[in-house]
Amino acid sequence: ANRPDIIDRYRSCVPEGFAGKARTANGFAATRLTRLMRLPLDALTAGPMPDQIAAHWFLPAERAPWSDWVAAQWRHYQQTHRSNPPRRPQTGLDAVFIGDDLIEGLALRDGPMGRVRAFASLRQGQEIGWISGRPDLLPHALAACLRRATAIGWTHASLEVDDDDRALWALTDPLRDHTVETFVTWQRERSSPVRPH
Repeated sequence: ANRPDIIDRYRSCVPEGFAGKARTANGFAATRLTRLMRLPLDALTAGPMPDQIAAHWFLPAERAPWSDWVAAQWRHYQQTHRSNPPRRPQTGLDAVFIGDDLIEGLALRDGPMGRVRAFASLRQGQEIGWISGRPDLLPHALAACLRRATAIGWTHASLEVDDDDRALWALTDPLRDHTVETFVTWQRERSSPVRPH
């Protein structure tokens, strides 16, 4: 098709198995799988936290390591969206990563005042959002989210996982029986996209 010069990339996200042959025939390539999961609150446990790591839960109005927490999420977002490199949002990173749906944020840090090594958040709608960090700390972060969700009265936890977030994908892969739906992101651009893994 003749595309306007201002368009460098088309992307669509559709349920897995939906018109894949037609998209391939039209020059699209699959760049990402995304699972939407509905986890029971006892879906994962983790052993003791490493001695040097301190867990810090904080509320939106609380003084907290917001700048480190947001910066860690931005680095993670850039690393896991190489197939569609993000631009820094004009509204600011806080608006994206803190937003207006945050219930509580979690930082796993090198001691009480140390660098954020893993992060997570509980969001409205019983959703775990923005979770990642050092791979060995991910089980602790996800288990902490499930424990905290139990404590505040959730009945389950929804989680979205992309396959280009390899560490989180591997952690949740054994829980795939809880997948509600899987989506495929298709991409077409002037130079053919390369699947990142």
